[in-house]
Amino acid sequence: MMHVQIQVNSSDADLQVFTHTCVATPSDKPDHKIHIDVIVDGCAKLPTLQFYPSPGPDTERFGFQAFASTSGSIVVYLHCDVLLCNATDPSSRCAQGCQPASGRRRREAEGDPEVYRLIQGPIVAFSDPADLESRDTTSNLQYLVIASAILGACAVLTAIILYKARREGNKAGYRVLENNK
Repeated sequence: MMHVQIQVNSSDADLQVFTHTCVATPSDKPDHKIHIDVIVDGCAKLPTLQFYPSPGPDTERFGFQAFASTSGSIVVYLHCDVLLCNATDPSSRCAQGCQPASGRRRREAEGDPEVYRLIQGPIVAFSDPADLESRDTTSNLQYLVIASAILGACAVLTAIILYKARREGNKAGYRVLENNK
């Protein structure tokens, strides 16, 4: 199993994270012609995908059976579009969960959450355990890949939060007062 945790690190306790879409590809390009849909519109697309309980709304956990590309590539990249919503809003897109797309596209409302793309990889897949020195090495490599994926996702989300906080903080400031004498 490949386990994934997406978490936002912020002092804002009212943030909720929601994985809207995840695609696995053999390259760092999410629109690669060879791809596997893992999550679409918040819904599981892989038969082995399992969502796990999370400690809070700022964290989402899921896992799926690891796979290797049939194209001969031994690397996999995971591309996830993640939404950040207000956790106290029961009508937010994050609170709605799995919502399969209908034939009609709805207009974006002003309060719609922003979408953040996270890319994790390359995740190296070995099809033959003999490729590694021992089973212990395989286990250690899997833990390293999982830990790297989690740390990478956390680092990206932290950077996004800091960027938004700085951008919104720059809106406040000073203006020149006119002298009416």
